[in-house]
Amino acid sequence: MYKQLKVLDLSRILVGPYATMLLSDLGAQVIKVESFEGDETRKWGPPFFNNQSTYFLSINRSKQSICVDLKKGSSFIKQLAQQSDVLVENFTSGVMDRLGLGYEELSKINPRLIYASVNGFGLNNNQPGFDYIMQAETGFMHITGEKEREPMKVGVAIIDVLTALNLCNGIQGALYQRIETDRGCHIQTSLYESAIASLVNVSGMYLNGQKDMHRMGNQHPSISPYGTFKIKNKYIVIGVAQDNQFQSLCKILNLNHLTSDEQFKENKSRVQNSEKLKRIIEEALENWDVEDLIEEMKKNKIPVGEVKSVGQCLESSHTKSLNMVMELENGEKVIRNPLSFSNINLDYPKQAPYLNEHRDEICKQFGIRNVDVLIREGILK
Repeated sequence: MYKQLKVLDLSRILVGPYATMLLSDLGAQVIKVESFEGDETRKWGPPFFNNQSTYFLSINRSKQSICVDLKKGSSFIKQLAQQSDVLVENFTSGVMDRLGLGYEELSKINPRLIYASVNGFGLNNNQPGFDYIMQAETGFMHITGEKEREPMKVGVAIIDVLTALNLCNGIQGALYQRIETDRGCHIQTSLYESAIASLVNVSGMYLNGQKDMHRMGNQHPSISPYGTFKIKNKYIVIGVAQDNQFQSLCKILNLNHLTSDEQFKENKSRVQNSEKLKRIIEEALENWDVEDLIEEMKKNKIPVGEVKSVGQCLESSHTKSLNMVMELENGEKVIRNPLSFSNINLDYPKQAPYLNEHRDEICKQFGIRNVDVLIREGILK
C-alpha cells in the first residue's frame, strides 16, 4: 500500500513508535533514528527475547535502525528529511526547533514533508507526560476502579495507544491531502488531547447532562445489567443493552417475574436498582457451569464473555482462528495488524531492528558516502 513511502521516525517510548509501526505494516519504509544509547524501551525488562526487550519488540517490528547524535547531526537529518515523506517526533515543545529541525526549517528543503509532532500536554507546554499521568489528569483514573477503593489506571498504556492511532490517522489524512496540494503539513497532537477526546459518552454526560462520572467498578452508568458476575471461582461479563435481551436473560435464569417488576422492567429503573439486580442475578447463577451458561446465552444473542487472562486469550481457539499471532523467522511471535483488506496483502512483518543495524544500508540509500568521517565526528555511531 505504502511501498514508496519513507518515514523518518525520531520518536521513542510508545506513542510514536506504535504509530510508525502501523505505517510499516502498510508497507512504508520506517527509519528509526535513535540516540547512541538507543530507544529507552530497549532496556525495559525483563522479559527479553534474543537479548531484546519484549516491550521494544512489540512496537518496532519491520523498521530500520540508525544511531545519530541530533545535536551534532542536524545536517545529516536534513539530508534524510529532504528525501522522506513523513517525519514523526515526540520531543517536548521547542526541542526540534532548537536543534534546527523544526517544521518551518525542514519544510523549506522539502515542502512535501508531512511533519507529525506529539507530546504530553499539547502546544507550548513542556511538562513531560507519561500515560499514567494522563490517566490521572484527564479523569480516566477517577472513573476506573471500585467506588470505595483508590483510583485505578487501565492495565495497559491506553492513552498512548489511542494517541498513536490518532497520529497514524492524521498522517494518512495528510498523505491524502498531499495528492491534491502537492504540499505537506505540520500535524500536532498530544496525549492530553487524545485522552479527553476518548472520554466520549462520559464527557457527554458532564457537558450536556451535568453529571460528573464516578468510579463504578465494572458497572455501566447508563445500562443494566452490564458488568461482571461471579460463578463459583470464575467471572463472566454480561452486557444487556436492550429490554428484549433482559427478557431472554430472565428466561434462561428462571427470573421471568423480573420482567414485570417496576424496579427492573425498563432499563432506566434497572440502572437505578443495579446493585440489587446484580445480587439477584448472581444468586441465580450459583448452580450454573460457566461454559454451559455462556453457550446458552450466546444462543439467545445475549452479549457475554468469560474474564480471561491475556495468555488464555492469546491461546484461545477464536484468536487462533483469526490468525492474530504470527511467528517471525527468528521465532519471535507478534500480534498482526488488525486490518484486513479484500484486495491488498500486507507485508509479512520482519523482526524489530538491533541498535544501529541498518546504518550502512540507510546511508547508501540516501547517497551519504562519508560514513567514516561522520563516525569520527561523533555524528554517527
